[in-house]
Amino acid sequence: MAVVLFVFRDTVLSGFDRVPGDKLDGRLIMLLHEHWFRFFEGSADWLEVGMFYPVENTLGLSDTFFLSGSLHAVFRFLGLDVYGAYFAQFVVLAIIGYSSVYWLLTRYVELGPWISIGLSSLFMVFSPVNVGAEYSHIQMYSVWWLPFFFCILLVGLKKDLRAIWRFALGVVAGALYAALLYNAFYVPWFLALFGALFIGCWIGFRIYESRNCPRWALEFLSGLWKRQRFWFIGFCLGFATAIVPFLLTYLPVLEYSSGHGFGLVFESLPRLTDWFHFGSFSYLWSSLGGELFDTSNQPNKGYGFPLLTGVLTLLTVGYALFFYRSDEEGFRSRIVVRSLALSLLLSWLLQLRICEGSLWWFVYQLVPGGSVVRVVFRFNAVLCLPLLCLWGILLAGVVNGLRSRPVSIGFNSVSKASLLLVFVGLVYAEQTLEENVSETNRWALRRSDWVDLKRQSKEPPDGTEAFVMLTKSSLTSHQDLSLQLDAWSLAQEWKLSTINGRSGIVPKGYKLFNSLSGGGIDRFWSALRDWVSRSELERGLMVVDRDTWDWARYGDVLNQRIPVYELGTSISFAGEQRGPDELNVYQIMDFGWSGVEPTHTWTDGDSSAITLRLSEKPDRDMTLVLEAFAYVSPNVAQQRFGILANERFLGELTIGHHFPARRYELGIPADSLSGRLLRIEIRSADAISPIKADGVDDRRQLGMGLRSLSISPKLDTSH
Repeated sequence: MAVVLFVFRDTVLSGFDRVPGDKLDGRLIMLLHEHWFRFFEGSADWLEVGMFYPVENTLGLSDTFFLSGSLHAVFRFLGLDVYGAYFAQFVVLAIIGYSSVYWLLTRYVELGPWISIGLSSLFMVFSPVNVGAEYSHIQMYSVWWLPFFFCILLVGLKKDLRAIWRFALGVVAGALYAALLYNAFYVPWFLALFGALFIGCWIGFRIYESRNCPRWALEFLSGLWKRQRFWFIGFCLGFATAIVPFLLTYLPVLEYSSGHGFGLVFESLPRLTDWFHFGSFSYLWSSLGGELFDTSNQPNKGYGFPLLTGVLTLLTVGYALFFYRSDEEGFRSRIVVRSLALSLLLSWLLQLRICEGSLWWFVYQLVPGGSVVRVVFRFNAVLCLPLLCLWGILLAGVVNGLRSRPVSIGFNSVSKASLLLVFVGLVYAEQTLEENVSETNRWALRRSDWVDLKRQSKEPPDGTEAFVMLTKSSLTSHQDLSLQLDAWSLAQEWKLSTINGRSGIVPKGYKLFNSLSGGGIDRFWSALRDWVSRSELERGLMVVDRDTWDWARYGDVLNQRIPVYELGTSISFAGEQRGPDELNVYQIMDFGWSGVEPTHTWTDGDSSAITLRLSEKPDRDMTLVLEAFAYVSPNVAQQRFGILANERFLGELTIGHHFPARRYELGIPADSLSGRLLRIEIRSADAISPIKADGVDDRRQLGMGLRSLSISPKLDTSH
């Protein structure tokens, strides 16, 4: 319990106001935990978390946190609020992690109680886990499930176990591994990668020692199957059954994203200097790192090792590989220790960015799921457990060596405890000082903020089916994300759905993400109109202003926002041409547009539209003038565009040239308007993505590049 209090001391010292995590990703993860309570109580569907309305299967856009979310739900049913239940499940998870590591070290690694207590305590505060989780990456606490999984795994592989128990424990192990994948994908995926490296190293050392590869391999495999066949069958059965929810949740999401581009993954790969934790998160070593290395452009995000820990780790791995000698069996045998050390070394080498290349490219290309992993440095969090086992084995050797030497005082329990306290105390101090206090508190996740939000907010009017939250205030990107999560928090409270959302994967066509901070309220409304028009959501959709908490129907607000257009005025879709008093094109965009670029705006998709409020209803036909070009290349000769006004077909343009733009004219009949609102729609029959057409890394469906548009009364040529 002392370890738990130390790990969560910030929560305790804040009077249980603060909980682990930050207001951004940390709160997102907390809301995903709350989803499981809503699901178990019957107020939410399994795969619908209530954001990105009306997209289905929004649970698959992020980690699901099924295991920890189920613990969270238990405490919610016991009467705790969201923040209390969220913190309580972390406490339970910490106890499971600590107890499992202690049992694993004493029972299988055969370490003494003092060493096991020290290393179990250290596992709870290890920097790659704790520092990463302190800020936003709470999913790293899923590492605490791993020792429990290993305990189940090793118990099932015991030699003297009855077949029925071996089979049952195999089922449990397989189901638990599938559940870990469903809980937080990174952790078990990295575990499998390390396991494959360890097994490969162990087999390599055994082959080297046996000097007879074919015979040894045949004898080993036949013996392994004979001893453990019931466990293997049970593991496969348990895994195949428990992986079904994972597949049902994530397979439909493949249409949004099949993974990250390697260029994005490469940006997160560490350089050699990232081995040590010299990033801005490091309170103790950031100034030293700034003097020794150029850390200004490095991707260190709190997953490197602090200085003392890093040096000790390098010495440990080097000693284990080249100098460790032992006649013991099991985990402390020479072959296991060397395999652990070599697999750790290979794991670090795989992550390393070497000039403009990396061995991780092979993992990305060849290992299933490799393209899903974006921040590779998080691998270090999983490597903490095998590294601590290695520390424990070598530390036990030091203790035994000291015990066997003739010394003037007895090497009793007090002496062992003192030695261990010095060792653990130094590393503990270093890990604790890794937490940059000012950075941690700036975006801390607090219950009091949620209480204030509920007190300020006004509940939606009757008949609300879904809502969207916005603000006219200028926002930073972090404030924008916080607003999205405010909306989702209240949606859960009111048992509604919201168009707002935040996740690692964004649904296809969703452009509201960071639109307020990226372009202001006009850009947000452009993205919102695009989303609503595509999804046909206007009925029952409400808009709430985050500043005033005023509610209004979406359609009413939209009509008020469409600016008046003076006939004959040219509307520039080129960022470099627009003056301060010109009409903002984001105010008239309905759907199907990419962002405004300096010389034009691309249509994006098979249909794009704008809506204009004319200054007066024309009494004669009009002329639509477009200055435009098309996305053409050596592989795309031309594109066709159908032009419509208020659903009336005006004509088709065939454009076979790129920039610069040319002038195109079409007539608009006067009877196509029943009022002053005019919608111009461009249907792009041949829209294509540059990545498909020419291999350029751009997934937009590009059609017409529009530079300007104008509508004028048609000249009377009868006289």
